[in-house]
This record gives sequence, structure tokens and C-alpha cells, in this order.
Amino acid sequence: MSYLVDTNVISELRRRQCDPRVQAWMDDQPASGLFLNVITVIEIETGILRLSRRDRAQATELYRWFQGLLLPAFEGRILAVDLEVSRKVARLHVPDPAPRHDALIAGTALVHDLTVVTRNIADFDRTGVSLLNPWES
Repeated sequence: MSYLVDTNVISELRRRQCDPRVQAWMDDQPASGLFLNVITVIEIETGILRLSRRDRAQATELYRWFQGLLLPAFEGRILAVDLEVSRKVARLHVPDPAPRHDALIAGTALVHDLTVVTRNIADFDRTGVSLLNPWES
């Protein structure tokens, strides 16, 4: 089985007091079955850039982790939003609009037959994507 790891899981793994269930789940997965979406890259880098406006030292540390560890760890497994994903996402907005980033992540997972790993199960429920909450596994 292969997984699309949501931003909240990556953020949890970065915490000093990471939930042991999340860490154990991640440790049990072969790296080759773990993927990120470009949306997660955007969310993390945006967070670092915002942090740099009030805490440059912490932002510098996070940027080193992001650039030096996270991106290389997922090299070749960061999925783009291409035409097929875009068309799948469009369908997720009808009949009711979906949160943009969640729809992009769900659309990517649906196209690539991946399970979304997230704490925010309710955000993805109506998309039909397969879900896993490592805080509960």
C-alpha cells in the first residue's frame, strides 16, 4: 500500500514531543511507499516564511530541515498537480465547493491510488479518498 502524507503528519514528526503512534506508524512504512503532494511543500514553506518575520533563528532552523532533510527524503516522490489531477479536483468541488488545498490533496491521492494519511479525517470524508489517521492506528 502507498500513502500520501498530509502536512499535519509531517509537522507532527518535526515536534520535539511527537506522538509515539505517529512516529511508530511512519517508522513501519517503507520510504518507497510514502509520497508528498506539492501542496504540502507549499504549506510548509509558507509557514517557514511567515515564521521568519517574527523568529528568524527558528525559521532558519526549520528551513535547513526542510531543504536538507525533508525534500531529499521524498526526492522523486513529490507529486505535482497535473491535468489529470486538476480534472479530478474539479469534480470534488461539485455540488459543493471543497477547501482548495484538501481537494488538491484528495484529487492527487485518487489519481495515484494512494491513501491520505492525516489527522483531519473530516476534511476529506466527502471526497471518497481512502484515509488513515496515524494518531488512531
